[in-house]
Amino acid sequence: MPSETAAARRPDIPALTSLRFFAALWVVLFHVYAIGLNRGGPKVYLAFALLGYVGVSFFFVLSGFILVYVYSGRQIQKRRFWQARFARIYPAYLFSLLLTIPVLMMFWPMTKQAHVTFLALTANPLLLEAWFPKLLLTWNPVGWSLSAEAFFYLVFPFAIRRMDALAWPRLRLTMVGFWLASLLITGSYVLLRPDGVAHPGIDDNQLFWLGVVKLNPLVRLPEFLLGVATGLAFLRLPTRSRNWPIALGGGLLLLGIGLQRWIPFAMMHSGAFAPAFALLIFGFATQPAWSRFLAAKPLILLGEASYSLYLIHGSFIGNSLQFAHSKHLFAVTVACVVLSILASILVFLFIEKPLRRLLHPRYATPLVPVGGSGAAPAEVTI
Repeated sequence: MPSETAAARRPDIPALTSLRFFAALWVVLFHVYAIGLNRGGPKVYLAFALLGYVGVSFFFVLSGFILVYVYSGRQIQKRRFWQARFARIYPAYLFSLLLTIPVLMMFWPMTKQAHVTFLALTANPLLLEAWFPKLLLTWNPVGWSLSAEAFFYLVFPFAIRRMDALAWPRLRLTMVGFWLASLLITGSYVLLRPDGVAHPGIDDNQLFWLGVVKLNPLVRLPEFLLGVATGLAFLRLPTRSRNWPIALGGGLLLLGIGLQRWIPFAMMHSGAFAPAFALLIFGFATQPAWSRFLAAKPLILLGEASYSLYLIHGSFIGNSLQFAHSKHLFAVTVACVVLSILASILVFLFIEKPLRRLLHPRYATPLVPVGGSGAAPAEVTI
């Protein structure tokens, strides 16, 4: 069997790697705001930061897109695929759990529910916490999205086989269907009010059914599948630069930021922006000439380190809370974000990257060339 380096591969798409950094930074700014480290600044910035939680939706769509781009045309061997996915996400994830043990120790005495403590100690290391909404704040809160990703990876080899067989008209309908499925789930929550709260928001982490709508992998699966369908569409359509998807996706995103106070939180959180992200990803994947700045090496490095940034930034924000009443709060906030970014680069270079190489399967199935493509992009996760 030929080695992965010997197999024909598709060309790199550096813009998508760089965009990962901006999406992760958006999540960081949201947590800076949500935790209360800094709630001041221009209204435009606050409106932007307040919506940063939807950056996770961007990563779910991007993950589906990139997996298709990397694996479409291969006869996927499930065991090796899952081993590669484990090597990609688990080293940095495990490090983040070790880094946030103080959060676990702080939570431990706060609950008298032994089963919740037991679940926290078992579900988090096993990437199962997204299935249990009560575990959101028990360890590393952002880890829930990796739990959802683990489920997506489990589904992907089966989903790609079925979706790749769809004719183009049906694939387009499927893309719309995935978005409507998200809206149906979140819209039902808004209409039925199973938690008994009329207008839940970002601070209502104790609401069980809101937790299900926000975190459950089955609820978030349509966003990932929309990314898969977008990747298939990208491979099937003629390869040429396209600006209109970027303009349309960016316009929808800006519209959502402006109208967020009138859109129910549950719908905003889980899937409402998925079509905008799919358009942006598709558009930047065509690599318009003006987007070449996204191929700059510093941005590529930041994009590669974005996964670690996403996982560890909460520790820096938490440690900065002791300065929440400082006269120099803005400087504290900037230092917190900068230190998080610098630390993420170190984690990527000295933990994530070496362990990924160690754990990654030596061989992969060869790629069947599609459209005469060249080298493969770096695989992506959140």
